Amino acid sequence: MAAWSELAPGVRVRQSAAYRMNSVAITGEGGTLLVDPGVFPAELDDIGARIDPAHEVALVFTHSHWDHILGRLVWPKAPFTAHRRFHEELERHLDHVKEILREFADEYYVRWPGEVAVWTPDVRAGEEQDHHLIRGVAGRVAGDASSPATRPATPRIRW
Repeated sequence: MAAWSELAPGVRVRQSAAYRMNSVAITGEGGTLLVDPGVFPAELDDIGARIDPAHEVALVFTHSHWDHILGRLVWPKAPFTAHRRFHEELERHLDHVKEILREFADEYYVRWPGEVAVWTPDVRAGEEQDHHLIRGVAGRVAGDASSPATRPATPRIRW
């Protein structure tokens, strides 16, 4: 199992055995933000084991390649952020992604906890929209435990 490296308080990174792909966990008092969690099921289990069960989880996918999106299988209800073309790219390459996962499963005798589908990001970077889902978890990651009523209004963000 890969070792975790702490980059800063609450910011940890681990490297997958597959392609040396990095996963990042940013943890605060009430939430955990995961960036590209993956790749193998045991690695996803390791990431999950380090998250406080009481924490809300949000995901960020840097792009739609198969090895960067597998965290959605473990945290299917977590809101996620991706670039504005993520959905279309995943839709276009879904059969290829599924074939790669089948090949990996056969070669390494692993099974993922679900099946990749065409997911639509809750927040699409590059579009103006309401970012309340991710902002809520990000506030808990940053240690902002105040109620929404006492927090200042967050302006709409253009990423």
